[in-house]
Amino acid sequence: MFSSIKAHAVKLTLPSAGAVALAVSSLVSPTPASAIAGGWDLDWNANASAMVSIGTNDWCSGAVIGDPSVRHSSRVLTAWHCIEGYASQNIQVFSGGNTLGSGRLYRVASTQRLSYNGGNDADGVILNLTSDITDIQPFPWTKTEPKYNDQVTVDGYGLTDTQGNTRLKQANMTFINSTQLGTPNGDRICTGDSGGPVLDSRGYIFGIIRAGADLANCYVNSPLHPEYVSLSRTNMPLMS
Repeated sequence: MFSSIKAHAVKLTLPSAGAVALAVSSLVSPTPASAIAGGWDLDWNANASAMVSIGTNDWCSGAVIGDPSVRHSSRVLTAWHCIEGYASQNIQVFSGGNTLGSGRLYRVASTQRLSYNGGNDADGVILNLTSDITDIQPFPWTKTEPKYNDQVTVDGYGLTDTQGNTRLKQANMTFINSTQLGTPNGDRICTGDSGGPVLDSRGYIFGIIRAGADLANCYVNSPLHPEYVSLSRTNMPLMS
């Protein structure tokens, strides 16, 4: 089922199994790829405190979910293919920085894979951490999709150049349907952005980044529409 995901998946592979450090330059080798190409930088401290980066043998993005008014949570939403094949104790979640692998390290106690309403497994998972991430504003979520051509946004920690640098970024896209997004401004998602949130105009997560442009097309207009997992099609619980 995941052959198409792996062909254009937007996770970032580390040079060796289990290699994690706070300086991401020691983790990645130069790759001809880009993060969210276009868009703008986000500052974790100012307006993106619920974004996290996730390390296994690959790097991905993720989002802390919960009630924004509570300002703490131990649940992280990301893509299943980012952690597939890894025991919970070997998944590392970093909160508090603007680059992959920066910030404080959190451990995972258990995982809850999402399923589609028809029963098949979805490329989405909730990571239950061993402790809360505090002093943040978790993302709320919704199972209601925007309308066709509505503007949406995507967040991710992917590569920003061929030298292995990363940066937390956001870009505008448009809603096409339950699996694809449009890129009217030419913005793209690529390596390292897998698992990042897809947000409606209110800032509610309604989807999870699943796949983007293939590596050769990260710097140019890709013929591929970014793919995502719509929460409306899964057994994601309604926000209480």
